[in-house]
Amino acid sequence: MTDVEDLNLVQHARTLPSSLMADDGLRELFSTIAKPVAVLGYLTIDGRPHGLTIGSLTGVSLDPPLILFSIARAMRRYSAVRHASRYCFSLLAEDQDDVGQKYARSSTSGFEGPVEFRGDLPGVPAAAAWFVGSQVGWFEAGDHTVVVVHVEDGARSARLPLLYYRRKYRGLRETIPVGGILGCL
Repeated sequence: MTDVEDLNLVQHARTLPSSLMADDGLRELFSTIAKPVAVLGYLTIDGRPHGLTIGSLTGVSLDPPLILFSIARAMRRYSAVRHASRYCFSLLAEDQDDVGQKYARSSTSGFEGPVEFRGDLPGVPAAAAWFVGSQVGWFEAGDHTVVVVHVEDGARSARLPLLYYRRKYRGLRETIPVGGILGCL
């Protein structure tokens, strides 16, 4: 694993306008970024399967095939996730919001409920897509760690993905109410 030494995010930090700092303004602004909902499957040091809902999965490169995700360093399972060498990402389908909620709870232990193993890694059955890969790098960014993963295998289904938008799970089929996005421009 390598740490990105030349990336000094602190020097680029700027003071935010007071409108973004007041009353959760920045959190509300960030909530307008639609994010895919995935369950990150991994094995603990003692080989037990665990799962964790993430909303930061994104593709990085086709050659080599890389994806990344971020995890808060204050999270209870941070150390286990950060030090796992391999992961299975189950991109949840739009009707799997209950699965996303279950693995978002910090009280969830292990990999609970139906499981579909990809090799030795736990995954969610009937997901919209899945990826398996090995950690190849990481760097700290603010209060999170960004983990870069080399994709080794994966598949997609015809199912539509579940998204997290404006602090709610949503499917692609949902419509934006009148006065929604365009109404605020």
